[in-house]
Amino acid sequence: MKPIIRYCLPLLLLLLSLHSRADYTSVSHYAWGGGLPGRYAFTLDQDKLGYIWIGTENGLARFNGYEFKLFTTKDGLPDNEILFLSLDRRNRLWFCPFANTVGYIKDDQIYNSRNDSVLKNLHMTAKAERVLPDRFGNIAIAEKKKVIIITSDNKIKVFDFDTPESRIQTFSMFASPGGEIHVVDFKNQLYRYNNEKWVPSFRMPAQLSTFTCCEVIERLGYEKGLALLQIAAKKKLPYFQDKAEIAQFHSINLLGPNQIGMARSDGYFILDRNTAEVVDTLLYGVSVAVGLIAADSSLWLSTHGDGVYRFISSPVRSLHLKGEPGQEVSFIHAEHNEVYATLEKGKFVKASVSAGNLQAEEIQAVGLKRQDQLFRYLGRNSRGEWVGISNQILVFDGLNQEPRDIGLTSAFKDIMQEDSRHLLTATFMGVQRFDIDEKRYTDTLLQQRATCVTELDGIVYAGGLDGIFYGTRKDNFRRMPNLPQDLQTRILKLSAGTDHVLWAANSTAALIGLKDNKVIARIDEQNGLQCNKINAIRVTQQLILVGTDNGLYILENKSPYRVIRHLNETLGLYSNEISSLDVAGDNIWVGTIAGINYFQQHDLFRKGVAPRLVINSIINDETRITPSEKNMSLHSGPLSIDFDIIDHTGGQKPVLQYRLDGESGWTQIDNSELYFPKVSYGTFTVELKAESPNWAEPQYRTLHFYHPYPFYERWWFLTFVFFALLASTIFLVRRYVKQARRKDEEQAAVQRRLLQLEQMALQGQMNPHFIFNCISAIKQFYNIGDNTKANIFVDQFAALIRQTFEMGSQLFIPLSNEMSYLNHYLSIEKIRFNDSFDFSITTNIQMSAASVYVPVMLLQPLAENSVRHGIRHLSDRRGHISIHVQQNADRVTITVTDNGVGREKSKTFGQFLQHSSSLTSTKVNTKRIELLNELFLRQIDFSTEDITDIKGEVAGTKTTISYPLSIHKRYH
Repeated sequence: MKPIIRYCLPLLLLLLSLHSRADYTSVSHYAWGGGLPGRYAFTLDQDKLGYIWIGTENGLARFNGYEFKLFTTKDGLPDNEILFLSLDRRNRLWFCPFANTVGYIKDDQIYNSRNDSVLKNLHMTAKAERVLPDRFGNIAIAEKKKVIIITSDNKIKVFDFDTPESRIQTFSMFASPGGEIHVVDFKNQLYRYNNEKWVPSFRMPAQLSTFTCCEVIERLGYEKGLALLQIAAKKKLPYFQDKAEIAQFHSINLLGPNQIGMARSDGYFILDRNTAEVVDTLLYGVSVAVGLIAADSSLWLSTHGDGVYRFISSPVRSLHLKGEPGQEVSFIHAEHNEVYATLEKGKFVKASVSAGNLQAEEIQAVGLKRQDQLFRYLGRNSRGEWVGISNQILVFDGLNQEPRDIGLTSAFKDIMQEDSRHLLTATFMGVQRFDIDEKRYTDTLLQQRATCVTELDGIVYAGGLDGIFYGTRKDNFRRMPNLPQDLQTRILKLSAGTDHVLWAANSTAALIGLKDNKVIARIDEQNGLQCNKINAIRVTQQLILVGTDNGLYILENKSPYRVIRHLNETLGLYSNEISSLDVAGDNIWVGTIAGINYFQQHDLFRKGVAPRLVINSIINDETRITPSEKNMSLHSGPLSIDFDIIDHTGGQKPVLQYRLDGESGWTQIDNSELYFPKVSYGTFTVELKAESPNWAEPQYRTLHFYHPYPFYERWWFLTFVFFALLASTIFLVRRYVKQARRKDEEQAAVQRRLLQLEQMALQGQMNPHFIFNCISAIKQFYNIGDNTKANIFVDQFAALIRQTFEMGSQLFIPLSNEMSYLNHYLSIEKIRFNDSFDFSITTNIQMSAASVYVPVMLLQPLAENSVRHGIRHLSDRRGHISIHVQQNADRVTITVTDNGVGREKSKTFGQFLQHSSSLTSTKVNTKRIELLNELFLRQIDFSTEDITDIKGEVAGTKTTISYPLSIHKRYH
């Protein structure tokens, strides 16, 4: 989509001449056939992302800076005709369609009475005139004779003004700059909505239009708006009066601290806020509906019947040729304070520049026998004669006199001013030196067809049909050796650069830099030079200017020679087809096929609104996913990603690319939607990239996804199956043994039950989730290259597994073994939880730890509870677990203490929900203690209590187990 500019030059020149005070230097017109889906643009607005929204007769159009996207009834609009737009604080864009309802759009999805429960309960009897948000989160909807308020808590309140007891009859509604809803009745009495009531505020001048007064107060506020209205009333200004013979008023918008814009049926008028007088006019005679100042300070005007206009402040200026718009420029030459150029039909343009301002301009005809000829050179020799070169060389005593044909004709491809007296010409005959004083050729340097010529460091370079040739002024030319394949073709342009660099443009629109006959730079479409042909090259100390068939590209004149700016029709050039370039001081002159533009180098680098790469929607298996910087979980099914680039800097579509999982190469795409029919299992990323020559650097966005493996492929499930089979086998064996020894004594039965529960405890503590998490952690450490930590983890895990199976057949084990087992287990948990807690294991006994026995695997579930239900949820302090063994005479007391969140608070995190197995490790441990007490005459004491700090707040949990020192002897 391109704005209609080059086809409306006379109109645009008129527009530019009418708004010099507003300092808008470029106009873009978006109309039917140029991308905008309608001729009538009733309303427009800009959201927080930067999109421009336009309500038309054919739907709601969204503009990202270079193309439109249309929303219609197929997408959920109640009606295609959209009359009013308003943005609330939640970035919901509310719209009033030509229907008895309203709706809004958010995150690329339309909400209406069919998919929004609040809107479904609206009962509107007429179409909405306006829908406005206030600063309290309320939404006000104005019908013809009533106002509907959707409160911030989604309640609906209706105020019917069509009743005898209502003070307010005919009214208009608006929102003040402070975010309050107001209505004005037919007597110009203002009412403010406050606490579910309409409170009278003040009366506005009665002789002024009620609608105009509303708009003024809405934009300026009470004090400033009322002051302006009083001035307008006192002066009886027609723009503010409600009279049939005056053009219809539509809307007002702010233009700055001292100006407002008034949209009317006869144009757009810029008024001084202090005097209420008109100081400027845009689009005179056009019915303008709404004005909008966008985030980049550009002015958007929507019209009734003529699309949308955008006025921007651009560094590009235009040399206006009175009565001669749209002429092709064939040659341009700039000096310190003067520039002259030749146009089609033998026209000569001369302009004087003083202090950066255009002082005068002159157009006169140069005598040509054929009006279709174009001068490729025009200059004066030392005798004061003018020498012009088209398809022949002509000499003029004066530009308005008949020329003298000196009999030299040729197909001139390129002409270079070698010095004040000599020219170098590239023709189908070769490269020749021409003396403009003597008016004759003095030397032939190359005797084969030449396409371009330049000079660098005293050496003349010429481009041909199959490469580059070079030589000195005296030597014969020779072909440049060792050229790459893309320079062994037609050379379109050559230009001498700084630092001994020769710049060459080939037939594939690549710009190649050569130094010492070696390629040092190549700039093409992959680097942002998006064109089909290069027509002109000029080099300054800071910049490389490249004129193409797609506008002017500006590169920084240092490695890596990035494209830093792209100027085109949208930014004020007469045409994207650049024919010639020249530089004088800070001024850059651009000749196009439709006129002359100029700008200053320092104006190129004004900072504007940065482009944005946004994610509009992510849909997986018909389910919309909210974009997030974290991992987004996926289901089986297709995945589509709809993204966009919002860029109002130049009207050129950026280059869009993507790659998966950090692949080295990028894949270029034509549109901004990605579709994956299937997604792989596991974690993966989608990287998006957009770049444009108007940006300092590319825009990136990375999306992280996780597609869970099916349960039957997960490690925990496979481990669970293994242990289930193992448990089933053990169960069957023990059942057989139990049946064979049914007549054994009761103590033996209790011991067998203990052993069975012991195996269940083994399963509970070495559950598949724990093993799976451990293996995953090991894998992760190896993946990130942390082999040291991974090896430590493997050693601890192996020791834990080995010790678990060694203790499987025992009821009591030495305290030293239990302490070692706990040390392995807590070390593993500490690594898994990113070193978020410390632990200590201490003893105070009179004998060796090998002589003190403890029931097997009795303490591990207690340590596990401290980790998972206590310190795991700490956010304000580091966790600590303390295990202490104390011998008091003939009893052993073991305490497990943590500084976690406590038992009651841990329940709020859902940590006490049971897993799918019938018994958790905690319940197994409780049952084992009960059975041990049954076996050993209630000699084991067990208690759990919360620890409180000095403020009485829970600061941890303490569990205590106490039993006789000789309890194991009963078992043996």
